[in-house]
Amino acid sequence: MPGPTKGSRGCPISSYEDADLYEDEQRLIFRGPVWNYLGLEIEIPTAGDYITSHVGDTPVIVLRRVDGGISAMVNRCAHKGSMICYQPAGHVSELTCPYHNWVYDLDGNLKSVAFRHGAADKAACRPISPCPRIRSYASRWRRSAA
Repeated sequence: MPGPTKGSRGCPISSYEDADLYEDEQRLIFRGPVWNYLGLEIEIPTAGDYITSHVGDTPVIVLRRVDGGISAMVNRCAHKGSMICYQPAGHVSELTCPYHNWVYDLDGNLKSVAFRHGAADKAACRPISPCPRIRSYASRWRRSAA
C-alpha cells in the first residue's frame, strides 16, 4: 500500500478498507505480547459483578469470582459463539448463553447443557476461553495475549 503523497494529510482511504491490514492490526496490537486495559477492580466489588469490554475486536467479560479473585474471559459461548453478557455491567450468579441456554460458573467452566444427550457437538462441551493472563497493577486489570 503506497504511503501518503506530498501535500496529502492522513491515511489513504483504502487503509480503512483493507482487510489484511485490519487483521495485521488485530494480531500485532491486540493479540500480540502487549498489555490491554480491561477495567478497575472497584467496578466489580462483589462476587458475580461483571463488566464487559473489548480487546480489539474480541468481546471480553471481567468478573469477580466467588473466591474474591478476578477472571477475564472471551464473552462468547463455547458452543456456537453467541455473546453471553450484553450489558456493559451487571451482577450474575452464573453465566447463561441466551442462544441454547448453556450455563457456566463464574470461572467459565461449563455447568450444564440444555438437551445434553441431543447435543451433536460434544467437542463444544468445554469452558469459555479465558484471557491468557490477567494481572492487577494499581487496581487496574489488564490482559496479555502472550
